[in-house]
Amino acid sequence: VSRNKNDLEAPWFHGDISRDEINDLLMGTPDGTFIVRHSTTKDENEPYTLTLRKGGANKLIKICQKNGYWYLSASTQFASVYELIEHYTKHSLVHFNDSLDITLQYPL
Repeated sequence: VSRNKNDLEAPWFHGDISRDEINDLLMGTPDGTFIVRHSTTKDENEPYTLTLRKGGANKLIKICQKNGYWYLSASTQFASVYELIEHYTKHSLVHFNDSLDITLQYPL
């Protein structure tokens, strides 16, 4: 899995953190709060999980990787996870999922 140096140094990247630790960190945070961590499934095509606070709950979104490009849905691809996250800080996730009309607002 190719990883961009910026991805691993980004403030929102938490590496190998458990789901329970994420739940503790995100509890009580406003909608739009997010973090990225290594996926627990260890699938090389879905190496990261984006956890987003929405409606008082945590939404888990797989970040996929294929042929050197990163995406949530294959229709919108990026050269790095960092670029993907930056895109969704400005553009709603509604294009990925109808129930997620929100941007990534607060990196944790």
